[in-house]
Amino acid sequence: MRTDTEGIVTFVNDAFVEASGFSREELIGKSYEITLHPDVPASVRKGMWRTLRRGLPWHGPIRSRCAGGDSRWVRADVVAIRKNGQTIGYMAVQTPADAAFVAEAEAAYRKAAGVEVYGEADRGFLRRVLSVRNGVAAGIAFVALMMLIGGILGIGGLHLSNKTMQSLYYEQMTPVQIVSRIRFLMAENRTQVALALHHTPGLYTEGQLDHGVDEHLEKIVANRREIDDLWATYAAMPRSGEELELSEQYAQARYRYVSEGLIPARAALELGEYSQVDLLLRMAVIPLYQNADAKMEALIRFLSEKAESNFRETEQRNRNISTIAIVGLSASIVAVVLSGLLFFRGTVSPLRGAVEAMERIAEGNLSGGGGTMGYGEPGRVMNAVLTMQLHLRAMMDEIRQSAGSIHEQCCRLNATMMNLAQYSEEQHDRIYQTLDAIDAASAGMSRLVADAERIADGVGIGDSAADAAPLPIVPMFEGCDDPELVELGLCSMAGAAEALVPEPVLPPVDVLLAAGAASGPPASSFPSAAGSAELAAMARELVSAARVELMTREENAAQIVQVASLIVNNRTEVQSAWAASQELERTAGELDRMVKFFD
Repeated sequence: MRTDTEGIVTFVNDAFVEASGFSREELIGKSYEITLHPDVPASVRKGMWRTLRRGLPWHGPIRSRCAGGDSRWVRADVVAIRKNGQTIGYMAVQTPADAAFVAEAEAAYRKAAGVEVYGEADRGFLRRVLSVRNGVAAGIAFVALMMLIGGILGIGGLHLSNKTMQSLYYEQMTPVQIVSRIRFLMAENRTQVALALHHTPGLYTEGQLDHGVDEHLEKIVANRREIDDLWATYAAMPRSGEELELSEQYAQARYRYVSEGLIPARAALELGEYSQVDLLLRMAVIPLYQNADAKMEALIRFLSEKAESNFRETEQRNRNISTIAIVGLSASIVAVVLSGLLFFRGTVSPLRGAVEAMERIAEGNLSGGGGTMGYGEPGRVMNAVLTMQLHLRAMMDEIRQSAGSIHEQCCRLNATMMNLAQYSEEQHDRIYQTLDAIDAASAGMSRLVADAERIADGVGIGDSAADAAPLPIVPMFEGCDDPELVELGLCSMAGAAEALVPEPVLPPVDVLLAAGAASGPPASSFPSAAGSAELAAMARELVSAARVELMTREENAAQIVQVASLIVNNRTEVQSAWAASQELERTAGELDRMVKFFD
């Protein structure tokens, strides 16, 4: 069935008319809904029209209404009919449904409540987005995004690691190094005070030393100056909380160590009061140093723990970055795999299905189809193949009907040719009837001539008889050189008929008189002049009658010629019609073989 763009029926084939029970007059010009059962949900119709107006084929179950009030379930395939890029109508191909399909369709109809059933789902957005072009563009964009994110994570992680390492070095390691150096210098000063006691007069080592006590004093001064510089550097660094408190405690302890122990010991060394130096070393320098060193130990331990904590934080941050990178990479791989599967399903599978459908068509199988698959260009290819398949099915059905019609017309033509053959036989019989009439006319002509001869034997015709010229006999077939007449044997039949009729030539007067003198009575017994005149008149009448008879024969001959021409024409027409019938039968056979290839 074909309709226009508004659903008005424009064509139905014989199979649809027979299955539906409607006549063509009842369907042509009416809405297609005349063939739909009232139980067909409105959602099915809406879904079908929405799909068709989107340019896609529609496939689904339809409960079709018949003319007698009955119904039948069919598999309906509806496609658009396009011309010059424009939709000019729609074509529906219906296939009888099996019991399982009917049960499934009835259940779907019962559940249908504003939902499209079996039709093309409303996936317009996906069909516009998931195309080959957009898929390739999205894939490129996705890969580029993943590379960008990976680069940001990698470069950003390296930058953050470098910054963290710098922070560890400058904020944690440098203070530790400074404080450790200060601690070493403090111990060095304590040691210098103790070593200075080796220069005590009277001590066994006094003469063994290669330097004086001034070197120790200078070392103590230099160490104090370096400690002051280092502490100033450390004090300039940002400190807060516990570190600031510990550093202040150390600063106070160091101040006492320097002011109460180191400076007095240095002054005593300068004065050479070694006993005082020894006392200060034991009573002030060493105890104050131990107190300051304990404070320094607490500060160093805090700075070390802080550095270790920052290092662990940095290490954890790096692990987090690595985890994020691994998760991102894994997610990217999964996304790429899923995208590939989706692309494969939406691209490769429809193309494979289209190839298989075209191979089935090439093998003559047009029974496949039903349902669309894929998105974008591959889906359009599959839909185009299915549409072509439905068009081919419709074309094969129309060709099958045309072949049947040609076969029927050939049968009628053969019957007509049989009638023509019978008519030709009748014409043949008419020819023989005409020849019989000619024979009868010739026999009458002979009798008239014989009567004229007997009269002429008894009576002298005189000048009238002498002047009478012999009557010419016109042949029945002048110019009988027509090949068609010769082929039919009409010329030979006409010649035979002409030979049966003697040529009516009246004998000359002297011959009649001589014959009369030899066999007839004497001249005195002949009638008078008046009687001779009557006999002459009778002879003339006989001659006229003979001429009329000859004219009749000519007319009969002309009729034979006309009949012969008619038979020739009929035979030519019969031969042409027979040749046309054979050609039509051959064409019908070829069409039938071609259609059977696609069954």
